[in-house]
Order: sequence, then C-alpha cells, then structure tokens
Amino acid sequence: MTDRTPSRGAGTTSGGGAPLTADDYRTVVLRTFRYLRIGMVVLVGLLGAAVVLEVRSTGHWLDSLSAYYYTPAHSVFVASLCAIGVCLIVYRGRDDLEDLVLNACGFLAFVVAFVPTTIDTSVSCGNSAAFCTVPPATIEANVAALLWVSAVSLALGFLISIRPSGAAAGSLVTPSTRIAFFSLLAGFVALAIFFLGWRQQFLKVGHYGAAGLFFVGIVIVVWQNGRRLGSDGWLGPRMTSQFVNRYAVGFYVMIASSVVLIIAARLKLYPHGLLWLETSLILQFAFFWVTQTIEQWND
Repeated sequence: MTDRTPSRGAGTTSGGGAPLTADDYRTVVLRTFRYLRIGMVVLVGLLGAAVVLEVRSTGHWLDSLSAYYYTPAHSVFVASLCAIGVCLIVYRGRDDLEDLVLNACGFLAFVVAFVPTTIDTSVSCGNSAAFCTVPPATIEANVAALLWVSAVSLALGFLISIRPSGAAAGSLVTPSTRIAFFSLLAGFVALAIFFLGWRQQFLKVGHYGAAGLFFVGIVIVVWQNGRRLGSDGWLGPRMTSQFVNRYAVGFYVMIASSVVLIIAARLKLYPHGLLWLETSLILQFAFFWVTQTIEQWND
C-alpha cells in the first residue's frame, strides 16, 4: 500500500523523541482495518480472474467453482481460499455471534481449499494431469496440519482471551464470549473426530459439508448486521435515517435469489446451476462487505 503512517521509531516515540499520540495509534489501527477489509475483496477478485481466464482458455464453464481445483487455476483457488480464511479469522466481528461465524467460515475456507470436490466430468485432464491426480495422502497431510495448528490456536485463544489475567479480566470476558468460544471448540472437535475416525468418508463429503456451511455462514453474517441496525425493524430506516436497512434487504435478496436459482437448476432451466448459485452468493456478500467498508471507513 502507498498510504503511509507518520514516520516513527520502533518504540513509543518518534525519531525526534516525541511520544506517539492517541491519533497516531488510531491511524495505524484504522488503516489496518481498511486494508484487511479491502484485501478480502481483492482476493475474491483474484479467484474470479483465475476462473475467467481458465474459461477463456478452454471455451466452457465447469459445474462449480470448486471444480477449478483440477485446472491450471488450482494454485490461485487454494491460495485465495487460504488467504480469505486467514482474513476472516483475524477480523474481529462487531459482536460475539458475528465473530464466531466469521471464525468458523475462515476455518471452513481452509477445508474447502484442502479437500477437493469430486472431479468434474467436463474437466479435460490431457494437459492438466498434475491437477487431476491428487493423492489422498496429500489431502490427509494438509488437513492434519490444519487440525494441529487450529488446536494450538484454540488453546492459545483460551489462555489469552477466555482466561485473561489482570484487574480488568472480568469485564473483558462476557458469557456470550465464552459461548462463542466453546461453540467454535465443539465444532472443531466434531470435525477432528470425523476426520480421525471416518477418514475415507471425510474425504468424500468433507468438501461439500464445509462449502455448504461456509455459504450458510456468510448469509448469517449479513442477517446479523441487518438485525443489529436499530429498533426500527428489519426494513425500517437506519438509526441515522439516511439509508434503509440495506443489510436486511441484502439478506432477503440472498435468500430469494438462492431459492430461485436452486429451483431453476432443478428444473434444468440453465446449465451449471451450482456454479451460478455460488457465484451469486459470493458477489452479494462482496457487495455487502464493500458497502459496510464504506460506511465504516472512519469508524
């Protein structure tokens, strides 16, 4: 990024000895917040660009976004999902429910990236055989690494966030914070048991379950933001009376468009139904994310 903070030393003073002010710290935090949110949109654009370029190369669309795992877009698919997963986990939601869902979606993004879908019959493996033959041992090693790091992260999260020390500890950890943390822990334990106890079944259905829960999660995030916008009701004006509750409208549009696309796909009114359903939800969530970023630009 070209946007730079004021020149400061590594400590709490500037080069001339003046201490960092509250405004200096606020500037650093605010710019980090902006770059993190913008970076997620850029990553979605990166994935979209890789898919479009692959379509231009082959002349046809595949049945889902996940099918591009088996194409030359493989590296961008895996890298962008992993980076999005990190961003979702690092980003702190505006309440415990939103933070819980974002953390879960971030973890699920790694599972979607590491555990491939079944290969699309329309994928040509002539020039892409390296992408079409992924040994199960490779997938298992990636998931095992994810589980180990997640276990360590949850342990650190418990020690640092759930059991903080100091006089202010009681005010920092609320009942909802504990519920959110232990809900995330329960989900992790369930997935780890599934992977360790039913390995072959996990490799068959893990991708579909993770992808489905991921999309449910981003819809919940939009719903939660619409729900939180004041006491005027879901479709009433915002607290500032300047905009309608656009997050609630976005939630209803996501639900309605998903129902329409699913029904149309079941009736075979258009090809590649899953691809367009996934693309629709991702673009709508990206629109929500950009809109919220603009509204919170100086928050």
